[in-house]
Amino acid sequence: MSLLDRIKLLAATHHMTMAELERKLDFSNGSLRKWGSSMPSGDKIEKVADYFNVSTDYLLGRTNNPNIANNGVASAPLDLRDIAAQSMLFDGKPLEVHYMTVQELCAKEGVNLCYFDGSNWHSPGFFNPTLNVLALDINLSVEDQKQVALHELGHKEHTPIQYELNRELCELQADRSMIHHLLEEELKLMDDIRDFNYLHFMEKYSLKTIANETMVKDEFNSLIS
Repeated sequence: MSLLDRIKLLAATHHMTMAELERKLDFSNGSLRKWGSSMPSGDKIEKVADYFNVSTDYLLGRTNNPNIANNGVASAPLDLRDIAAQSMLFDGKPLEVHYMTVQELCAKEGVNLCYFDGSNWHSPGFFNPTLNVLALDINLSVEDQKQVALHELGHKEHTPIQYELNRELCELQADRSMIHHLLEEELKLMDDIRDFNYLHFMEKYSLKTIANETMVKDEFNSLIS
């Protein structure tokens, strides 16, 4: 999750828009949105952290525990996804943002999950349809594990014969499925979907091919239509 994504989630759990947050912090209008493409100064990050009473390490993605250490001992991790699920938006509607974990994804798809040390392995993950097992490299970050899982689960409907006969098509279909789910979560975080920048999205998830670009545009248009 990026710096901007974490701030958006914190703002939502405090029943406020990004514009309201900017006013409270005396930031210029629209300045926070720019943090998605350029790193702000340390004092501004600290100002946001102080306002939400979280650590700058949390905002910068160095830890998933937002709590500030007290006397050198960090308090118990606070799961913002749990808070978000129980929160209300400023207009009284239930907060719909929910980051499904890899474990939740596998439970939803009825797939067994296991991890392996991929230090000397050619792939960060794979799905075995015979055993109905999704295997992920334990060395990956949580975000990368999620992305790999979404791709591999896109192979769930592919039979071994289909994959052997048309591997390239199966990989493209799995990429499209992954992109669709990543876009769904990304758009739920945005105050205004008109601010969506597909190039920033592609850079965030290391999507580099022309086929990926076409999929991002197609799935974006499908989700907003």
